[in-house]
Amino acid sequence: MRQWCYVASVIGVLIGVSACREPLQVQNNNNPDISRVYDTPGDVETLIGAGWNTVHNGTIGTTDNDIDSQMLVMGLESYSGLANFNMGSRSAIPRVPLSNQPNNQAQSGNQHDWNDLLHGARSEVTAIQAFRTPGFSTGDAGGDTRDIAFAHFVLGVSMGDLALVYDSVSIVSPNDSTPVPPLVGYDSAMTFALSELDTAIAIASKPGLPALPAAWLNASSGFTSMSDFVQLAHSFKARFRAMVARTPAERAKVNWAAVIADAKAGITKDYDINLDGIAWDIANFGNHYRFDTWHSMPTPIIGMADTSGAYSAWLATPFGDRQEFLIETPDKRFPSGATRAAQNASSPPTPDLDTGPYFKNRPVGDDRPVATWAASEYDYYRFQKLYDDGDIGPFPFMTKAEIHLLQAEGDIRTGNMAEAAALIDSSRIAKGGLPSLVAAGVTNLTTPVPGSDGVPGHSGCVPQVPQPPNFTSAACGNLMEALKWEKRMEDAYTGYGMWYFDGRGWGDLPEGTPLEWPVPFEEMQVRQQPFYDLGGIGGKEAAAKSDYGW
Repeated sequence: MRQWCYVASVIGVLIGVSACREPLQVQNNNNPDISRVYDTPGDVETLIGAGWNTVHNGTIGTTDNDIDSQMLVMGLESYSGLANFNMGSRSAIPRVPLSNQPNNQAQSGNQHDWNDLLHGARSEVTAIQAFRTPGFSTGDAGGDTRDIAFAHFVLGVSMGDLALVYDSVSIVSPNDSTPVPPLVGYDSAMTFALSELDTAIAIASKPGLPALPAAWLNASSGFTSMSDFVQLAHSFKARFRAMVARTPAERAKVNWAAVIADAKAGITKDYDINLDGIAWDIANFGNHYRFDTWHSMPTPIIGMADTSGAYSAWLATPFGDRQEFLIETPDKRFPSGATRAAQNASSPPTPDLDTGPYFKNRPVGDDRPVATWAASEYDYYRFQKLYDDGDIGPFPFMTKAEIHLLQAEGDIRTGNMAEAAALIDSSRIAKGGLPSLVAAGVTNLTTPVPGSDGVPGHSGCVPQVPQPPNFTSAACGNLMEALKWEKRMEDAYTGYGMWYFDGRGWGDLPEGTPLEWPVPFEEMQVRQQPFYDLGGIGGKEAAAKSDYGW
């Protein structure tokens, strides 16, 4: 860099300037130099391998001040009235618009996922482009191919997550050198994300490739072989295809045959991330497991487990007068007992991650003030032992149950009801201890799910579903509701926005809930384009009144 010499005092007062005849060459280490960062194949390989951690931290791993904390309460997966991380305003019913104005309370959270995921995507694109340079190689042709496949995978998931959340996305592509890519709709962004995953699958399917370094996907066991990697990529494709839908009409139009195909080619065992409490963590653990006012389970969804009639009575009560009640249910993921004391006793301090219970009935003295409609006696604590151990241990980031249930939804929507019932049974029986759909002949959308808890006066069946037109009572759900119940139970607090994304596509979010996030105003200002708000009752891109009446 050509510069002129000068002399200045340490307090910044210029005391003399003299011209130099020779140019001074200075390397500015404070200014990013992409060519230096990606200078050697070893450096590029290291950056590719770190890409998955960037995706993890851009979604659920780094901070509570992100989109996921908002989606947890918007999707009725959690409740908190605290202003922290904008949970209070996002929890409130009636729903309010999602502000995207300068200095709005959630602006850093709204921008967090956008920035981190695009940063990760750009890194992978630059790495892919580096490998396209003639002669650029780690010295291992098979390793180069594996590295490129992984880079396309990380890029695909980064762009897919962005397409799930935001209404528009800036596509970062290895085939485009545009410094500031234009914004495109989420559907176009998802098409690109799926194509990147297809590229990753095609490259990784070449014979003879070496295994992934264990640190890249950071699985507690497995997921280093190319076959496991390909299955994981197919699983993300199945998730993205279904969850990108913003409304029931869009979800109905999903290419369900493709979802089924990807699910059948997907994971056959849980993908557990090996948490270390530092680089690999779950952000919401730190506050969630403090409980207090940071988390409780709101009643609308978990009340569907109740077979005693208390949920129907709750529905029949005016919205502002609803109170907590004891959920009596045969579902083993809930504590058992006909009294609160009995359920307290059957809520062990550290539940088994696989067998549960997933929910605890907290002691009376631990109750906290919440909105009446959200009040319940229950907290989600399936991962209590992980928290107690300092966020160290295997965490189910994507489960085989999720992928089976995505296939089951595709089966229902394409008319293969018998196969759907069998897939739903796989968790319904083993995890919930609920009676078999297949054995009861629930292979259509009219036969109610079976069940009896042996208590006189109890309906016995799970789930209990609010009934139209007034939604003041509940009755046994059908095959689709059984699917939705299992997916909520097995997906809760595992991946990214799980109840929120499914809820919007199923039409189960409270009326006025924003269906997506706008492009952050900071990005729009840089682009010199107008910024805008979304959601709220009667607002743009807001949920209609739900199929459950709220």
